[in-house]
This record gives sequence, C-alpha cells and structure tokens, in this order.
Amino acid sequence: MNKKTIHIRVVKQSLVLDYFFRGKRFREHQKLKNTSENLSIVQERADNLKKALETLDARMKEAGLVKQSLNLSILKQAITDERIKTVFGYKLSRGVEDFLIENFKKGSNERHYRDSVNMFIKVCGDLDVRNISVVDYQKFKEWVLKERSYGTALTRINYLHILFDWLIRKNKYSGDNVFVKLKERKKQRIVTISDEHWQLILPELKKQNLELYNYIYFLKCSGFRKEEALKQKWGDVHFDKDVLIVTTFKDNSNEDIFPMNLLDSELKKHLFEMHKNKVDENLFHLNDMDILKRFQKVLTSLKLQKYTLHDIRRTFGSYWAVRVSQIQLMKLMRHKSIETTLKYYICIDITSIAGQSAVVNSQSQ
Repeated sequence: MNKKTIHIRVVKQSLVLDYFFRGKRFREHQKLKNTSENLSIVQERADNLKKALETLDARMKEAGLVKQSLNLSILKQAITDERIKTVFGYKLSRGVEDFLIENFKKGSNERHYRDSVNMFIKVCGDLDVRNISVVDYQKFKEWVLKERSYGTALTRINYLHILFDWLIRKNKYSGDNVFVKLKERKKQRIVTISDEHWQLILPELKKQNLELYNYIYFLKCSGFRKEEALKQKWGDVHFDKDVLIVTTFKDNSNEDIFPMNLLDSELKKHLFEMHKNKVDENLFHLNDMDILKRFQKVLTSLKLQKYTLHDIRRTFGSYWAVRVSQIQLMKLMRHKSIETTLKYYICIDITSIAGQSAVVNSQSQ
C-alpha cells in the first residue's frame, strides 16, 4: 500500500477507508454499501481526509512532534480534531486559536476572545470563516441583544470585530468586517419586576411548567446570572452552612459563596423543596436557548411586558441596593469592581432617598 495514498476498499460489501499516517495504519468503516452512489460519497470523504492529514502533518512538524512520540490513541484524536477544523475550510474555532497564539493573548483577554467565539458558535455554528456573512452577524446580534445585557453584547461583538480585523489582514477573510462594533450607550433606566407582577407570574409558571418555575424562582431569590444558575450542582449547595458555591460566569476560575438565608431563608426553603425531587447532580435541566422564549410566553399570557432574565437579576440588585452597603451589594452581585456596582445601582439609592424625603415632607405638612 502506498503510504501517502488513501485507499477505498470493500470489506463484506461495505466501503472502508484504509490509510497510513505517521507510521500507523488506520481503517475506517464508512457504514455504506458498495454502490456507485455511495462510492462517490466516500471518494469525497477520502479527498477531504487527505487535506486534513496534510495540514495536520505540517502543523505537527512545526510543533516539533516526531513519530516516535505519538501513540495510536493520540494520533486518532489528533486526526479527528483536525478533520473537524479543516474538512469544511478554515473554521472560526481554528481562527481564534491561531489569533491567540500569534498575539500572545493571555488571562482575561484570552477568555473574552474564547467566550465571544463560543457564543457565536452556539448561535450560528462553527462556520468556515470565509463564509461568515452579514446575515450571520445580524442573527448573532439579535440573539445576544435579546438574551444578554447590552454591555455583554457590546463586549462580545467588539471582540469578534477585532478578531475579524486580524483574519482580514491574514487573508483568511475577504471583504469588509461584518462585525460592526456596537457603541457605548447612555445609561438606561433599570427595569425591575414589581411584587404585584411576581404574584401573577410565579403561580402561572408553577401551573404551566414546574421546572421553569423552579429556575425562575431561583433567579428571583439569588440574582444569579442565567449561566451561573444553569451550572449549579447539588454539590454546590451546603444546607448546613446556609451557603451556595458559585463559579462566576465572568471568571470561570473564581469561586464565591452566596448566602441562602436572605429574606427569611426563602432561597434555602426553595432549594430544600427542589432537593426532595432531585434526579441527578444538576439543579436544573433546561435548554439554554429556550428559557427566555418560554418565560416570555407566560408573560404574554398574563398580558405583562416581556421582562428579560437579566431584569430578574436587576430586580434583585435594586431591592438590596437600599438595604445593604455598596461593598455588600458588590459581593451579592459578584461584580468584579465597586465601579460596576455604583454604575448600575447607585441611582437606585438616590431615588429611594428622594422618595423617602417626599414621604417625610408630606407627613410633616
């Protein structure tokens, strides 16, 4: 067998790919019968595999990897990874890796680029960089503005803009940068959910979908970010110490504790009820992409405005902004700096003081 050629063979009337790579022989059963139509399909697979192997071999040589240092299982995984990235062209997941290596991005900077790309892939798929269009950008932009805060949308899109500037310079993408940067906008009025609306929302949720009710009620009691709540495990819940362990969404290496005994321990009571019916280590079993749509469907049935999941977090933060110190609020919200807390919640304090002053004045008259 020519060690540089991929052979299509027939084994028990089924098509098989036979090939050598770096001194090791591989055989891949295609699970297709030997017909002329299937032969064309397998031939295309063989051509794509050849391109992937050539690219992988070049990358291994650049990295100084020699044949003797690679066992069969490592080679199989390397080939699988390379095919995922190269069979359909130069994928975005490959592009961000090359960008990070060339530009020596580390720490939080590296995390922002990876998170931005992963979020785009989650919405649009791991596309060939050359084929990413304005339509894909608009789809992602609409999703992120709907599902995340404006600040998160601005960060993710602007990091993707920088990445695509580099891809254009490297001739990996032709044309103008489709990721149009968002602009900082003036501070918007914080939207919160009133107690009256909660009294309508929670019973309806509980009636329609208990799993969604448990999740929304958890957000209401904790102010957690959407992703933080979805990642919670029962191993993070410590009933004996009245705390939750939470890995903050904005820094996956940072673990914080969160008190469960706020407001007469309503969060602890809720989790205790949930624990009675637990099925595995996950607190919640919901589709990340579907939660908001289902929540807002309930709001529509109640003829209420379409609150976002982040509005639940803002409601929690606004409630505690006038009841604890700013440092305590920063810890409750798991902000990385006091500036973020002041930026979004200091106005709540001032408004409350003004409202209280008005009440005092009216009573004294």
